[in-house]
Amino acid sequence: MVIVAVIHNYNGLVDRKRYFDKPAFKELEFYGRIDGTGSVVHEFETFLLGKIDNFFFRLNVTDIDKRKPILEIVPLIDITDKENEVEELKSVYHLKQFFSLE
Repeated sequence: MVIVAVIHNYNGLVDRKRYFDKPAFKELEFYGRIDGTGSVVHEFETFLLGKIDNFFFRLNVTDIDKRKPILEIVPLIDITDKENEVEELKSVYHLKQFFSLE
């Protein structure tokens, strides 16, 4: 079972990497991440990280097995010293979880 899961995840990585190697993504940096605990790996993930002016964003390709894969564009926003904005996002837009690098 573990071998099948690793092969499935690896095939997904290869498929995403094939998209990320296209000329449109040439200037972006390729990264990989492994989710899991200890020696138990739940998911391999690949993504691209880009920057325009002082704004960073992350690109990910999902639903690769389908006829029309989905390209996710996720802005990376620095919320340091922005307590009011964070509270507004939580109360008005009901966002529940924030991640930060400390």
